[in-house]
Amino acid sequence: MAPHRPRALPAQIRRFADALEAFLHGCATEIGFKLTDRVPDYQTCMAVRMNSFGCDFIRLMTEYAAEVDMTAHDALLTDVHTHGMRQMIIVNDLLSWRKEHAQGDKMTLVRVLIEREGLGLQQSVDQLCGLVEHHEKAYLAARDRLLDGPHGSRPDIRGYLRGLDHCIGGSQEFEYLTPRYFGDGYVWDGSTSGWLSLTAPVTRFRPHSGRGPDADDSLAAGPGRPAAFHDEELK
Repeated sequence: MAPHRPRALPAQIRRFADALEAFLHGCATEIGFKLTDRVPDYQTCMAVRMNSFGCDFIRLMTEYAAEVDMTAHDALLTDVHTHGMRQMIIVNDLLSWRKEHAQGDKMTLVRVLIEREGLGLQQSVDQLCGLVEHHEKAYLAARDRLLDGPHGSRPDIRGYLRGLDHCIGGSQEFEYLTPRYFGDGYVWDGSTSGWLSLTAPVTRFRPHSGRGPDADDSLAAGPGRPAAFHDEELK
């Protein structure tokens, strides 16, 4: 017998419809940029990615998994959501860049920094790694402030934040694991930093760039140097 799952509450069902509308709007916007061969600025790209990445779905499904309802607490969770979702998006755009580069995708933060900010590929990766670090720390700080505050003893709040922790970590693990980003037949060896080829049929992290024929098409991915700016300051 399947385990019992509670039904979504009416407010969550309404939010599901809103999340679907936001997701479809984000996907259509991404397609529009690709069809017109335009690369957006950073703030526009991030705003669209918040929808096309399915952030509203992610939050809602995390609630459902934790068997809680955060509908009335959206304002309380603003900083947690802002930094947690941005961390997930930037990690995704970094680890999916090989695929997006091959497909000429326009709605990716790596391409934005290259084509709109004039950075080189490695510079873009370094900046985004720094932003991942920034948002991770800001997410943890916002989460801890909430847990240490007057609402921190509530079981629903604590359960939801615990679910977000798992969601963020699980999303990143999936992106390391999936052959969709690294080529059919790829198997993750547990590496989380190193050099990636943009042209090899199957690529994986390696400890140095090498001097092969695709050396100029490689990039280093990992913790990176701290960025000199925050993404809120990019214009």
